[in-house]
Amino acid sequence: MSISYTTYKKHIIDFENFNDDLIDIDDIAHALSLTCRFGGQCDYFYSVAQHSINCYKKALHDGLNDILLYALLHDASEAYMCDIPSPLKKLIPEYKRIENIVSSKIFNKYCGKDIDTNIHDTIKKIDNDIFEIEYQVLMNNGKNDYDYLNFDYQKQIDIEKEFINCFNEIKEDFND
Repeated sequence: MSISYTTYKKHIIDFENFNDDLIDIDDIAHALSLTCRFGGQCDYFYSVAQHSINCYKKALHDGLNDILLYALLHDASEAYMCDIPSPLKKLIPEYKRIENIVSSKIFNKYCGKDIDTNIHDTIKKIDNDIFEIEYQVLMNNGKNDYDYLNFDYQKQIDIEKEFINCFNEIKEDFND
């Protein structure tokens, strides 16, 4: 029995032998832009890609330029593994183990190294801060008080392009 599948860009991903060379930012942007947060249980479609962009924007707003790529890619493993709501994810330890492996490979490929404890803790705080705002806006018809964040409904293709643009912008600045 094969434990593999084909991505948007036609890469065959095998979870028993995950090949770093097949990690593709276009696959990540595409899949995350089509994956709804909160298991789809929100007032309107809001993607994991849009969440990741908001985490990136919060890090940028807070002047955390050295972790922008980590902020953007912190949920990138979900492009290959799907988004599972946190309460359920806690009940599936094998999922978390595989997610850590895939995340590590993504960070190594695009950030040049795996995420360390300090960066992880900072990203977790940003992620939790954005989650709290999302929950109010998307689940309770709350108001977004942060002009640099966008929780409005957006077309999938627009979010996919914005994710790629953010990635390219960071990589360009990173290489300067």
